Formats: sequence, structure tokens, C-alpha cells
Amino acid sequence: MTNLRESLQRSFYMSLVNEKQALRKSKREEMLNKKRVIEESTQNTETKDIYNEAYIQAALYEVQQPTTKNRTIDALFCLRNISPKPVMPSLMKLLDSPDENIVHDTLTVFINWSGTDSAFSKQVFTPTTLPIFVKLFDNSDEKIQSQIAWIVGNVASEGGVYKQVCYNTFVVRLASLINHSLSITTVRVVVFAIVCLLVSKPLLTIKKMESLLTLLVLVFDCADYQVCSDILGCFVICSEESDEEILTLCSQFFKDLFKGYLKCTTNLLSTKEMLLAKYFIKYVGNCLRMEEDMSLTKEVVELNFIKWMQDVAMFIQDPLVKKNCFWVISNLCSTEYPNICSIINKKDLMNQVMLCINTEQDINCKAMAILAFCNFFSVCEQDQFEKLCSKSLFFLTTNRILQERDPRTTKQALLGLYRMIRFMIINDIPFIEILDTTGLYNSLHRLYETELDETSKQYIVMILTYYEKYDTSENLDEE
Repeated sequence: MTNLRESLQRSFYMSLVNEKQALRKSKREEMLNKKRVIEESTQNTETKDIYNEAYIQAALYEVQQPTTKNRTIDALFCLRNISPKPVMPSLMKLLDSPDENIVHDTLTVFINWSGTDSAFSKQVFTPTTLPIFVKLFDNSDEKIQSQIAWIVGNVASEGGVYKQVCYNTFVVRLASLINHSLSITTVRVVVFAIVCLLVSKPLLTIKKMESLLTLLVLVFDCADYQVCSDILGCFVICSEESDEEILTLCSQFFKDLFKGYLKCTTNLLSTKEMLLAKYFIKYVGNCLRMEEDMSLTKEVVELNFIKWMQDVAMFIQDPLVKKNCFWVISNLCSTEYPNICSIINKKDLMNQVMLCINTEQDINCKAMAILAFCNFFSVCEQDQFEKLCSKSLFFLTTNRILQERDPRTTKQALLGLYRMIRFMIINDIPFIEILDTTGLYNSLHRLYETELDETSKQYIVMILTYYEKYDTSENLDEE
């Protein structure tokens, strides 16, 4: 067996250690800001380029038969950067070491291996090993507790019985740790663990979810990007469920999350804060999509979320942020909140939606803008037609949507156009010229020749009938 201290790879190893020595201490703190990812020192580098097989075997031998502190630490540094090996019993023995550095480095191996290998992750907490981790958690400092919390997050993400073991054993400990810790590093990793408990399958009961989501909201305004990102990402995932109870639960935290979000964002032009905006707006849109009691819609209106979305979020140059704004608009229009369309378009927000439909290059963003447009003009009050009937933008946008020939939106676009024409007729507003100049008249004729559902064809027939009835151009020619 090659001796670790005399290996030919030793010189390379020592140069690597010397290069990273100043960062080693901070690295162990920094790693709690990463999820299921090994340290950067070996990222994008083949393991074989750093450790040959003899060197790895020497490290494994040292872990199984420890000789000195330095050799053991060197061996653990090697193991943390390679794929898992069958040395679980030896690693568990090292957790009982009186030397704190050895315990820390052993836990780092557990973190990296459980974070990159599902099979290993499922072997971490067994009836034999779990009491050891619990005892270590309960009798150690916060740094060790944070490392165990990260392992809990990795194992919980496997779901099923592994998640259940993590919840039953550690949820109270995690809650205590996050409530008493003053370290942002600790908060980050506990948030990660709680998020894994929340989003992995099967989902927890509503009562358990509420308790954990409450914990997350309490630390949301810490102004730390990683914490805010993980929490908002969790709310997005939870709010994508089709269970009405879960959606109602998630929506209950909107007020606190919005206040916390505004507090922790200072520069929405930064890449990080764009991501936070994307998550937060997506979460709101998700919660609105099945709302019945309109309590969330009421808060969205009262807290001026629509105004913030128009004045701030819509100007972020990220198609995903805009797409999520349109998602909110389309779902708001589906509620029965009084005068919701007038509230949405108080400052001509729909102009931005229509401009996006006509200019946006991102296909998904444009599709969501079309959905928002169709939902809005299918249900809006008469005052909205009054604002737009004399402008060509509405008609140009409708024409563009009809040219897409997407059956999911064609019917709604035709309904909106029909309602607009009806409004103009009732109020004695000319519409023939604008249908001609925007190309809508010709588009309607071409569309009628395609395969359409009966309702869409009826809308076209009624609009063209109105056109023929009120078109005076032939009478003028005869005169």
C-alpha cells in the first residue's frame, strides 16, 4: 500500500494545499452557500488529473486505519473531492474523534458525497448511524450543526422515507438553530434544509408545511441573496401544486413576502435581483390562478403590487420577468374582483402588453403576453374599450394574434374584437376604416377559411356582418 506521506503525488498535493491554504477556513463556511456541489477547487477538473489510484487508495487506507492527525486530514481532503467509496463505517468512527478539525472534515466528505451521489445519500441515516449524527448535533457547536443540517437537506431531497426520517429527527433541531443563530452562513444552510423538506415528495401535511413556511418567512428580510433566492424558489415550487389548500396557504404569506422583498432588493438591474423578481412574480401569478375568495387579489390591489409591477418589474430587461408579469395579469383577469381590469389598466399597463406582443422576440414571453391580452379583453369593462377604440394598437395586436392561428387564443381574441366592435356601434364610433387599415378585415376572411371551432366562426360572421352593414364606401362610389 502506498504511504500517503511518501506518495509521488504528495508534491502536487502540497502545492495545491499551499495555493488554497489561505482559503481553506473560509471555504468551509462558503460551502454552506452551495447546494449539492463539491468545492470549486476541483470543479471542471478530472479527478484523475489530481489524484491517481494509488493516492486514493492510500487515502482510503488512512481513513480506515488512522495514523496521525495530519495524515487523516490530508486523506479526508482527498476523499471530499472524489466520488463516494465504501468506507461509511470508518467515516462514522471519525465523527467520534476528539479532534474538531477531523470531525469538520469528515462531515465535509458526507456533505459532498451526499450532494453528488443519490445512492450514498440514501445510506447516510440508518438506524445505526442516525443516533450518532443526533448526538453530534446536540453536543456540538453551531458550525458542526450547520454541516449536519446541510447533510439533512441533501438526504431529505431524496424524498420518501429518507425525507420522513429527516423530518422526524431534525425538524425541531433545525427550527431551534435558525431561530437562535446570528450567523448568515448557518441561516443559509438551514433554509436550504427546510426547503428540501418542503419541496421533496411526498409533500408534508398542510399543517407541517405552514410551520416550515412560517420559519422561512421570518428570515426572508435578512437581505441575503442566497436566503431570499432559496425561499422564493420554494414558494414558486409549492405554488405550482394544483392542491387548492396549498395555494391558499402559499398566498397567505404574500403580504410579508412582498414587504420583505422590497426591503432586500436595491438594484433590480443586477442579475441576482432579476432572479428574485422572476421568482416573486411567478409565485404571485401561481397563487392567483385558482383563487376563489379573492383575498390575495385584494392584497395585491391594496399593496399596489400592480403599480410596482408596471413601474419597476416591466422595465427589467429580462423576458422571464416580463413573462411572469403577464402571468399575473392574465390570472388577475380571471378573478371576479370588482373593476379589476380598470385597476390593472389604470395607467395604461395594457399598452405595454400590446407592445410586447408586437415587438417581443422571446416566444414564451410573447405567448404569455397574448394570454394576458385575451383574458383582459374577454372580460374587461366598457371603459377599457373607450380608452382604446380610437387607437390602432388594439386592432394591430388583435390582427397579430389571429395571424398566429393558435386555437388556444384565437377564440378569446375574436371575443375581444367582437366586444370592441359592439361597443363602437352602440356609441356610434366608426370602425370600418380601422379594420381596413390594420388588415383585420382581410385577416378575418382568411381565418374563416381555416379549421375553426363553431364559436370562433360565429364571432367572425357577426363581425363581418357588422362590417357589411356599416360600410358606406360602396354608397359613396355610387353617388
